[in-house]
Amino acid sequence: MEEEKDFELPIEFKREIVDIMNDSPTIQKIGDKDYRIYRLRAYSLNRILKVSLKLMEDNKDITDDKMLLYAVCSDMEASAEIIAIMLCNHLFNPDDIVDYKTAFEIDTKNDKIIKMMKLKIMYSNFNPSEWASVILSLIKDIDLSSFFMSLTLANHALASIVDVRKRTEETLSQWKQAQSLGTAQTS
Repeated sequence: MEEEKDFELPIEFKREIVDIMNDSPTIQKIGDKDYRIYRLRAYSLNRILKVSLKLMEDNKDITDDKMLLYAVCSDMEASAEIIAIMLCNHLFNPDDIVDYKTAFEIDTKNDKIIKMMKLKIMYSNFNPSEWASVILSLIKDIDLSSFFMSLTLANHALASIVDVRKRTEETLSQWKQAQSLGTAQTS
């Protein structure tokens, strides 16, 4: 009982746990308006990563995450698209997808929503430091641990498969050698 009294969760962790349980949005002030930004869906994260990868393809000087973060925050078009994706995140509903046709229609609808929001952001009078603030708060909320865990597990599985294959080939080779020695002795 005393151990429980000594161990108290910091208030930040408690807030984060409540946010996760309630799927509560983060309130982000851009200009004179407050926007609700919900936890990113996989679709939104994928779109943001595509914007980042395109930025890296266009600028070969980007060699680490700090340079990429700076490039994202300083490229107004990329920033506007990322902010648009974040602000529209709650509108991307996977429950409406029932077949290929509806998936294509929803993807097209999502593209239109993002383009509209991006244009709205680009034509606004937001201060670039506000854009960077929003992007930095987004990046703070991105959790790629499950992605990297999947990559690690895939690497281990691949290594295991390759190892089993090598051992099987070695065993087969040794068996063929033993068999050829056995047939050579009987001749």
